[in-house]
Amino acid sequence: EELLDLLSALVDHSLVRPEPGNVPRFRMLETMREYALERLEEAGEAEAVRRAHAEHFASLAAAAERELVGPGQGAWLRRLDEEHANLRAALAWTEERREAAPALDLAAGLWRYCLARGLIREGRARLDAVLAFTSTADPAARARVLNGAATLAHNEGDNRAAQRLLQEALAVH
Repeated sequence: EELLDLLSALVDHSLVRPEPGNVPRFRMLETMREYALERLEEAGEAEAVRRAHAEHFASLAAAAERELVGPGQGAWLRRLDEEHANLRAALAWTEERREAAPALDLAAGLWRYCLARGLIREGRARLDAVLAFTSTADPAARARVLNGAATLAHNEGDNRAAQRLLQEALAVH
């Protein structure tokens, strides 16, 4: 109840605005976002917040990996649509920081989304970027990403790359 009161006060003062959609969402005004980021950086907490953000969305992607092949696929595609910007930001942070575990979870969880939404080129580029810095990471997670990269390569018509990626997936798993 206290959280709702706080959120209502922020909306009343035009500091955040509600977003349309199935799930209640609010967007912080850009100037407020920049101010909050400055305060986090001054307090030395920005990196911890970015890590928590990436880990949260890596968990969401890991759940999506399981759910995008089941009867709830449509609902999960819509959920990932709503979180697309957050997922991109989380993946960019993991790539920048070379954080293998969350990067692999994000990549493995999102390649089917990229395929379903026609984001094949973007998806393939992101998976290739993750694969470039995770060669010594968890073999099973890496194999899942290699399989996704192979599927996207095949859908792009690059069957040689798809075959190479699948052979590597078999070799590491």
